[in-house]
Amino acid sequence: MKRIHRLSAAVCAAVLFCTAMPLTAWAETDAAYKTPSGLAFGAVKDAIEDYAENNKDKYTAFSAAVVSGEEVLYEGAFGQIDRNAGTPADADTCYEWGSISKTMVWVSVMQLWEQGRIDLEADIRTYLPEKFFRHLKYDDKITMLNLMNHNGGWAENFWALQSSDETAFVSLEKALRDTEPTQNTRPGAISSYCNWSAALAGYIVERISGETFGDYVHHHILEPLGMEHTAVMPAHEDNAWVKEQRKKVQCASQNALGRWKETGSQLNYIQLYPAGAVTGTIGDMAKFAQSFVQDPCPLFDKPETINEMLKPSVTLGESGIPGFCHGLIPELHGEKVFYGHNGAVGGFSSNFLFDLESGVAAVVMMIGSGDPTARIPEIVFGESELPEYEAKTPLTGDYSGIYYGLRAQWHGPVKWIYGLTGMAPFTKSGDNYTALGVANITPLGDGIGHFEQQGIKMFAAFSEQDGNKLLSIGGLAGYQTSTWITVCNIIAVLFVIIMLIGLLLLFIKLIQRIAKARKNYIGRGWITVSQLLRPIALALPILYMVLFYGSQYGFTRVQGYLLCGAEIIIMLVFAMTAVKSLLAMFNKERGEAGACKYFVNFIANGFSAFALAALELIRFWGI
Repeated sequence: MKRIHRLSAAVCAAVLFCTAMPLTAWAETDAAYKTPSGLAFGAVKDAIEDYAENNKDKYTAFSAAVVSGEEVLYEGAFGQIDRNAGTPADADTCYEWGSISKTMVWVSVMQLWEQGRIDLEADIRTYLPEKFFRHLKYDDKITMLNLMNHNGGWAENFWALQSSDETAFVSLEKALRDTEPTQNTRPGAISSYCNWSAALAGYIVERISGETFGDYVHHHILEPLGMEHTAVMPAHEDNAWVKEQRKKVQCASQNALGRWKETGSQLNYIQLYPAGAVTGTIGDMAKFAQSFVQDPCPLFDKPETINEMLKPSVTLGESGIPGFCHGLIPELHGEKVFYGHNGAVGGFSSNFLFDLESGVAAVVMMIGSGDPTARIPEIVFGESELPEYEAKTPLTGDYSGIYYGLRAQWHGPVKWIYGLTGMAPFTKSGDNYTALGVANITPLGDGIGHFEQQGIKMFAAFSEQDGNKLLSIGGLAGYQTSTWITVCNIIAVLFVIIMLIGLLLLFIKLIQRIAKARKNYIGRGWITVSQLLRPIALALPILYMVLFYGSQYGFTRVQGYLLCGAEIIIMLVFAMTAVKSLLAMFNKERGEAGACKYFVNFIANGFSAFALAALELIRFWGI
């Protein structure tokens, strides 16, 4: 009898032991329990930790997690979140999500679509206050799909997107109205990543749901998923624990030599918060990623909703290759397509990717930007690879030309700077196109080709709109030819040359003053002042870029109006000097200066005044 009891106990123990074994225990023997890269579930931990141990020079701190539909396969933190204090990263470290925050917007939109409360193909003006837009270039319908596909036609913002003052915030509606950018292209013409349009989609969620976007996300995403350590609002005021944890993080950036330098807390609060303000732990981000690969998906009430969300909502030309999937970014791995999003914001970068077929998702967040956000997904999913593509028809037409980035500031005082620095001149070389030998496009036909730059390969799509050629690279970066921008570049180059000549003349005048060889002539004061303003006119664009890419990412109202005011003064001085020079040309009592000198001054100052206006360096309207 004792033997029977012992045998029964042994069997029960064995059964309990087997049922208690984690899924990973079977991974080394069962091919079903592998990540898409072929890595066994049980080997995920060692692979990530080996990477972290052997690449300490590539990060100051990062956290990563890999999940399946049923369990957390791995979660870990590496490095220090404050190198001066020696504070290690851990499970409580809070990172900023950056643009992965936008996936909260797209999930919210699909939830409302599932409930029949939003039509993805209706004009979004149906859901917005009357006369909401002020700077539309086209009257075409703009849909929620346009916002999800980043092809509403908008450029990036002129006015500041964020602030270091957490008390300086306004409603999402006012923030959107205050920062509305201009449209560069017709809605639907080409995808070009835009933060403003994603935040606009978040505002539409507010309008339809009757809740602020932050409250909606808490009630319909964070709370159902048990994400207790995530904040949505700009200053993290919706989660006191996250707010305190975030203060512990001291950011760092890596220079060209690979050295890391501390950059402080970088607590800058994003006004258009749906586009990039979510902050939280790696564990919470893992819960969010895991929800996409669970069956049924807990984010939606109907199983078909997640399937609809993963369908391509825009393709590259007529190829059928997905550009966006209702806001999610598809990553091509041969014939397989994985889904996710990446993010970058001041001080942080992140990545998340999932595969519905294997039920695996991976997330990584780090301080600064660098290797971990690319390598961790590669460990789990393998390297991206373009699938074979057979064009149905050959590419027709010549798509060579000077292209300009559509995400650039095409208005306001940085327009001409972007025009000069953002040029991508593609020339035809045989059957291919090349940009200064750095990037190459091999046409495949049917308006599509292979883009390659420094080993990075993506699909590129060609098209035309309103007489301009369009080039989309990977669906994320859009470029367009523009005769007007080309003319602006020519004007800008001449403007810079004249400013430099003015500097030289100012130097000669200084030498003459020292040598007491100055001559008297009509308008000498105006001409001297205009020459003194030339170095300021050259320095202003540099100041623009420093301020624009400073902590607020854009101009504050005070900065914008002061800079525009400075340009108005400079323009008026140039114009007045041109008038004085013109009048002096016909004045016989003009002094020791000849008519030729006045003619040169008239041309130089007149052109300088024209250039400031023509290049739209001064523009209170439309910005």
